[in-house]
Amino acid sequence: MKWRLNDDGGSFERILREAEEAAYGDESLKMSSLTRIIVQQLVEKQLAQKKKFDNLGFDIPKRRRGSVSENLPSRRMPSLILKINNKKITLKRCFDQTHDRGDKDDEKEIRQPRKQRKKGNKNVNQEERVVADVPESFKNRIQEENGTDLVLVMQKTITECDLRRNNNRLSIPPTKVRDDNFVNQKEKSILNTKEGIEVLMIPPSLKHIVPLTLKKWKMGDNYTYNLMKTWHDLVVDDKDNGLELGSEVQLWSFRKNNSDLCFALVKLEG
Repeated sequence: MKWRLNDDGGSFERILREAEEAAYGDESLKMSSLTRIIVQQLVEKQLAQKKKFDNLGFDIPKRRRGSVSENLPSRRMPSLILKINNKKITLKRCFDQTHDRGDKDDEKEIRQPRKQRKKGNKNVNQEERVVADVPESFKNRIQEENGTDLVLVMQKTITECDLRRNNNRLSIPPTKVRDDNFVNQKEKSILNTKEGIEVLMIPPSLKHIVPLTLKKWKMGDNYTYNLMKTWHDLVVDDKDNGLELGSEVQLWSFRKNNSDLCFALVKLEG
């Protein structure tokens, strides 16, 4: 059935009466018919309003093909709430107000590249600022030990795990290792059997040589090296070394008398 509406839209009582007559007592059909009538009326009013705007000469921007606005969800008009037989009925008006969106869609399209602009990471990775040379004081100390083959093993920030007495180790995680060749093939074979290698280390204070044990631990599918044994007692507890949470350090390796593996721990300033 096609509903003809008067110019003034007709009274709501008349619309309700027509819906009841068309439903023949079927409540569900009556609600469906009533909804259809009201929607038709809203559509006609919407078209009349648009035609009025056109006659007034307003320039309504058209959305460009492939613009951002086509991918945006439609803006929906407020819901219409009716009260029939003491029951509230909500009719959602879902007509696109395209004449209301054109400018805003264009504005979003223009601003989109601005949102895609990536800001630089302020937290620069410390490894990108690696000091490529050992301090002169450490060079002299290494020469006193007849040291050669100087290699930068890692640069890292001292963590809580490195400072805990019960851990008693300086970890050398694989993600921080800059040159895995600081151990030779013979030493690698020993470490792979879970045995330790006795090494010496020059601490940040340069006061004395510290005896340590280098071990290799399997961690899941990866591994990590650790300097252990007297680490906490002779390095962390020695206040002259100045190691604390957040300290930036470098671990260098060298060979004493072209043979024995040794290390030098340098605390970076700033």
